[in-house]
Amino acid sequence: MILKKVLITGAGSGIGKEFAKLFLADGSRVLAVSLLDSELETLVAELDPTGTSLTTLQMDLAEPTAAASLMTWCDDNDWVPHTLINNAGFACYGDVVELDANRVAQMLALNIVTLTMTSTLFGRAMKSRGHGAILNVGSTAGMIPTPRIAAYGASKSYVNTFTYALAAATVGYARGSGARALEGYAMRTQPGREITWGELHVGAVQVFADAGFTEVSRPSVRRVVMRVDFDR
Repeated sequence: MILKKVLITGAGSGIGKEFAKLFLADGSRVLAVSLLDSELETLVAELDPTGTSLTTLQMDLAEPTAAASLMTWCDDNDWVPHTLINNAGFACYGDVVELDANRVAQMLALNIVTLTMTSTLFGRAMKSRGHGAILNVGSTAGMIPTPRIAAYGASKSYVNTFTYALAAATVGYARGSGARALEGYAMRTQPGREITWGELHVGAVQVFADAGFTEVSRPSVRRVVMRVDFDR
């Protein structure tokens, strides 16, 4: 049996870490990408100390060429993912005019530009191969303008609408409707805080089941997740 390969950005903590747990438990091979080496070291120690199923990659995904660099790494290391999970992202909290402009620019680069380019580059390869899936993690913060997270909410609004449009554009290559949406609310994912399945939105079960994974334990992500399939 050929195990599915799953690429997860922002996999070192929070929701990304929970995704890694889920896919590893299902028998998939996982490439976990994170900015922090310390998070990746902890991830390996906790989830795959023998190093048989989990590969890690330290990378700053807010860099302008991050998506292309990630694609190149996968090509060079024969690590072609069946599933891409664009989970990496962060929020800047505060009044718009008081925030550090450079930090906001980094947030927008990560939340919008890198997500768009990884969806484009990896999605193009999936379309060419005739199989694959993309999960983009958005947020209900993108559904309504909210003071003190104005730019973050706008970035997640982009993720939501971009992924819906991507799903519609690839409907000819998808199984079923080609996209799934899970709508929830924001949650904190600070290091050291365990996210239990009880906190998770039961609708995610169907997303992963549709993606072909056989064992799912009531997962959820209190955010919006949309899936694009390229399986013919």
